[in-house]
Amino acid sequence: IKSGTYAESLEDNIPGGSSWSAPVTVAAYPGHTVTLKPNSGAGWVLHFQGSQQYIVIDGLIIDAANAAIDAVKITSGANHIRFIRSEIKNAQRQGVLITGQFTDWNEFINVNVHDNGTSKFDHGLYISTSHNIVENSDIRHNTGFGVHIYEEDSPRADNNIIRNNRIFDNGYAAGGGAGIILSSGDGNTAYNNLIWVNNAGGIFIGYINPSNTAVYNNTVYNNRDYGIYVE
Repeated sequence: IKSGTYAESLEDNIPGGSSWSAPVTVAAYPGHTVTLKPNSGAGWVLHFQGSQQYIVIDGLIIDAANAAIDAVKITSGANHIRFIRSEIKNAQRQGVLITGQFTDWNEFINVNVHDNGTSKFDHGLYISTSHNIVENSDIRHNTGFGVHIYEEDSPRADNNIIRNNRIFDNGYAAGGGAGIILSSGDGNTAYNNLIWVNNAGGIFIGYINPSNTAVYNNTVYNNRDYGIYVE
């Protein structure tokens, strides 16, 4: 896609690939600035569900200023969706919401997730499924938590990895949250992250009895209430 601001949303209509060696890719043309910003009336900028899998979103600015709900939602069986070198911003609710059965194995690599949400219940990335990766990203100035791991209406939120990110200035709404919360599931891991000046704290581990959680090699400083809290 060449430079421009495109007033449209892509909801359930990107065809899927067959594997990571044969994905379907939607990408900005090299050196071009591409923004997806739908007009009022859209629920999301990007919505994935059902049989959508092995899709790569590369180099797009996802601007949800006019969307009614989230910037990106992956749900109801969509899986293996990869965002790289992209920006996700200005959602009314979640910057990214991943939820529903069999909605696993998604990746967010070198993304900038910021200025999403209107309350403490809205987060940069809200992940309630398994085997997702968030890495090498900037996650900043979201109203709730920066990265929120919680099973909610999905069967499990296990084996998610949050690594090598810069997570700062989140939780700025009244009662807002920490940089990262690992609140349920088994085998979730957060390491090599820089986490600072978040409203509630740096990393919160607890709430719905998470197990086998690993948190190591993070630099956590200047958060309001705590660095790392284990409930």
